[in-house]
Amino acid sequence: MPDGSHEYTLTASRFHIDTNHKAAGLDGAFKTVGAQPYGVADPTHLIRAFSRQFGMPPHQYLISRRVDLARPLLLDGMPARDVAAATGFHDQPHLIRHFKRILGTTPGQYAHSADGPHARMNLPHQ
Repeated sequence: MPDGSHEYTLTASRFHIDTNHKAAGLDGAFKTVGAQPYGVADPTHLIRAFSRQFGMPPHQYLISRRVDLARPLLLDGMPARDVAAATGFHDQPHLIRHFKRILGTTPGQYAHSADGPHARMNLPHQ
């Protein structure tokens, strides 16, 4: 695989994860962007290359992206069970476990810690 094609495949895979955060698996990200036609059929290679390029494995990136998407929904007052469904988590405990691991607080604590609209200023733009 030429270097430019390889970088394109990884970037396109990340874009697929960003736009399809509710997708159940990561194999679709690599298949959708055509990794196999480039001659890279080994998922282990793609995962390692993704990790080198973006600093984390694709699954960790996907979970982090889902947590990022959950933050503004929680601040808007959406119940955690609905946020979990809207952002692609299996259920509310799945959201809580990853939210707490990544941000150090539960979704409920996060939602209640907001002091109104100005608290949203620290959120990344989507």
